[in-house]
Amino acid sequence: MQVSSFHNLMFYMSFFEEFCFLFFIVEENKDRERNAMEREITDLRGQLSRAISASGEAEELRRGIERSERQRAQLSDHIEVKLVKR
Repeated sequence: MQVSSFHNLMFYMSFFEEFCFLFFIVEENKDRERNAMEREITDLRGQLSRAISASGEAEELRRGIERSERQRAQLSDHIEVKLVKR
């Protein structure tokens, strides 16, 4: 009877060790996946930041072009008035 109990104990210990090993592997994979996702999120945040920055720069350029066009139109009107007065 004692040998059988010993074998049962060894079986359960072996099963427990295997379970712990598999649990460790699963947790390690979760950590790897979590780290990969965190890197991807960081990369996406960087891309978003650059896109927002580029959008702001494009808006600034658009306003500059509009301002230049208004100045050109005012200068053209001013020159036309000067030519008409002659």
